[in-house]
Amino acid sequence: MAARHVFIALCICTNIIQSFGSVNTAGSRDKLAKRIESYMDTNIDPCDNFNNYACDNILRKWTTTSKYGLQNVMREADVIFKRDLLKEAPQHNVKGSYEKKMKDFYKQCTDTVTMESRCLKDRNLKKWKWPTLNSNLDNSKVDLQSMIEDYSTVFAEALFKFELYIYRKGKIEEYRLQIDQPQYPDLNRSVQYYVDVVSEIDPNVDKTKAMRDAKAVMNLMKNLKEKFINGYDRYHNIDLTINPTTIEAMNKDYDQIDWLKVVQKVFAPLNIKIKKSQGVNVFYPTYLKQLNNVLKTADKRTVQNLLSFFHAMNIIKYSSTRLRQHLAKLEGTAKIDVNERCTKLVENLYNVGMAKLMARTRYTDKVKTFMDSMIRALKDTLKESIDDQAWLGAASKVLAKDKVEKLNVKYGIDLTDTEVDALYKDFAVSPLQFSKTFFQNHVQLKRLSLRDLNNEIQSWKWRFTMTGAVAYYIRDLNEAEIALGMFQPPMLGKDYPGYYNFANLGFVIGHEMSHAFDSIGRQFDAQGNYESWWNQAEVNTYKDKVQCLVDQYSKFYDPLAEMKINGSLSKTENTADSSGIAQAYKAYKKWAKTNKEEPLPYLGLTEDQLFFLSSTQLFCSKYTKAAAISQMSSSYVPYYWRHVGAYQNSEAFAKAFNCTSKDFMVPTKRCLVWQ
Repeated sequence: MAARHVFIALCICTNIIQSFGSVNTAGSRDKLAKRIESYMDTNIDPCDNFNNYACDNILRKWTTTSKYGLQNVMREADVIFKRDLLKEAPQHNVKGSYEKKMKDFYKQCTDTVTMESRCLKDRNLKKWKWPTLNSNLDNSKVDLQSMIEDYSTVFAEALFKFELYIYRKGKIEEYRLQIDQPQYPDLNRSVQYYVDVVSEIDPNVDKTKAMRDAKAVMNLMKNLKEKFINGYDRYHNIDLTINPTTIEAMNKDYDQIDWLKVVQKVFAPLNIKIKKSQGVNVFYPTYLKQLNNVLKTADKRTVQNLLSFFHAMNIIKYSSTRLRQHLAKLEGTAKIDVNERCTKLVENLYNVGMAKLMARTRYTDKVKTFMDSMIRALKDTLKESIDDQAWLGAASKVLAKDKVEKLNVKYGIDLTDTEVDALYKDFAVSPLQFSKTFFQNHVQLKRLSLRDLNNEIQSWKWRFTMTGAVAYYIRDLNEAEIALGMFQPPMLGKDYPGYYNFANLGFVIGHEMSHAFDSIGRQFDAQGNYESWWNQAEVNTYKDKVQCLVDQYSKFYDPLAEMKINGSLSKTENTADSSGIAQAYKAYKKWAKTNKEEPLPYLGLTEDQLFFLSSTQLFCSKYTKAAAISQMSSSYVPYYWRHVGAYQNSEAFAKAFNCTSKDFMVPTKRCLVWQ
């Protein structure tokens, strides 16, 4: 139950913007001013078209085959930063050191000669009885139950996947098991990928039969996918996804699988005893009913091919270049170099370890001090905004402000090196069987994510990545996670003006905090429990306010996509944008009362103008027509409209740029939810 956001910082290149805390104050401000100016088209009236005013000069210089923005540049810089960390000699070099394991893995992964010579020897997919690769298999003897159990132990998530969720009842607060639908790749591309992979593993395979098997597998996946919960309902229709039950009940309701045996086998390596009374949340019962019905009549050979196919996709991530090239085609991604691939693999396997390495430069005492002051200011302004809402009753205001105060904004990492060592004590490094041990660690990582079943919640743990340039609000925890990829210029800069840091990272945090009170977040209390705490009159007024936003955004016509925005589909994100920028601005003004600011040179802009300009430039992006059309079906509007809509609702913006009621950026009616 999380709102996921990818916020990538404004970064041009390393010789313009350097790492956090390493630049001279005057020099960094000079470069920042030049960067801001280089993006702007000052021939455009900011009150008429603010996004074009802020971004058009740089957009004319960019080319793209899909969508290109600062996130692309930042992604490359972030990989380089992490790669360089992995190349450094270990600072924490004791026996069993997570850091040494990470860096040994990286070194082995980039040893392409060894990789190519050992990958297929280390991993013989035939032993997993992939029917397409084993023509002599007797399909009449296939035991579907045993097959599902075996593949579940290596997390070939072709039929379902296991994860943990937070269960609360009375004083009980612990991790429970959740069963969710799988994630399927593009089915059209998967047919050829299937054939390419089996042909790569065994050049003598019968390609005609392989194609026939591939089509049968895709038809099976298509039948299952018909009852997948869609992306919108997954995050917005909470009642569909909270379905507590027990394994005993699952065996009755979905009787084609003995769920008790499957779960017992998955948790056996963790020494966790599973009983039939084990509590489970079925994320979407409609899908499991479909799975149950399909398995009643499905061809066992095709089911086994499907499971083998997913097992192969997991293995190929850690396999030879040739096999990985096929995977890149399936995923529709360009080829990546070995350093980037290995950096990402190590980051995924050792995410907490990577966070520790990044924290050495990005989680300093000065960062903590500034972050704590920013978060405090954001919380105070949001509580003040709640007090200003005449439609919200006194009792609900008390509860709402309590929710803000208890909202945990999580960032950085406070575990010691020894504690991180303990997390990875069972991870192995073997130079002679690299791809095998890499895959074993992939399985170990999956097990690691499940080992807290039935245990109390550990406050340090993150729901998502600790290291990406991402931020989340997690409703059932009332928690925002701000990953360490955000802690770098120009998202956050030691020597950057406060208005710049508040406009960028402050806006991101304000956006996430605002999700606590969007159309879904408002249905969870301060502890993250799903329950109603507003009266009906308040709910009705709130819905009217959100409808104003829906109507506002639905009037926006995107000339590139040649269609109007779907204001209903994007309402939660638009609510968070409008509220987030308002809270960030007010928090900055509160912070600025006790913090002296130095103006940026060259630009001749006020601090307030630079606040709004900086935040907009964070989202400068260029789209192709196809990418713009695709974005229209997302819960996020195209980046062009994010700040246009939010700024139309901001009186402070209009005042900063002297916009009047005649201008596009000043609508006849402002839609104010939490501003």
